[in-house]
Amino acid sequence: MNDNELNTVDDLDKLEQQRRSTLSLFIYYFSSWQLGWIATKYFSTIMPIYLYYVFGIVLLLGTLGSIWHLTNIAKITKLIKKNPEFKKVINDERECSLKNKAMAYGFTASIATSAVFLAILALIEAFSYLDTVLITANLVAHVTLVVTILIAAIAYSIMEQQE
Repeated sequence: MNDNELNTVDDLDKLEQQRRSTLSLFIYYFSSWQLGWIATKYFSTIMPIYLYYVFGIVLLLGTLGSIWHLTNIAKITKLIKKNPEFKKVINDERECSLKNKAMAYGFTASIATSAVFLAILALIEAFSYLDTVLITANLVAHVTLVVTILIAAIAYSIMEQQE
């Protein structure tokens, strides 16, 4: 899509469709990237080497996909900046409401994730059969951040498709 071609309703629809597909790809690439990162960083000592390499490949592909996704977001942002009338349509009251609701889902997910980790840690302390603790503060923070971002993005994507 050429920068000069964005001036009709059809072009706005194309831009919206591109934004939706970019969000879907973001969910896929971000989750792959983070799954690979979490698995290779926090669980490398307990997994077989072949599984470590599998997660390493997932990490690499997810990272490359996330970089590609960021370049697409930059292109879309550039197109929107060149066409301020599209910005008003894309960021209308409905979109702002959807974003706020998605953030509320993300916040709720972060609280729930923290509660699950607290429960797991309480069980580990109560029945401490493990000599080593796999759950670190870094792992809890990392997983909580990833879950928060993914739930917010997925909620936004679902709500946008429903309306």
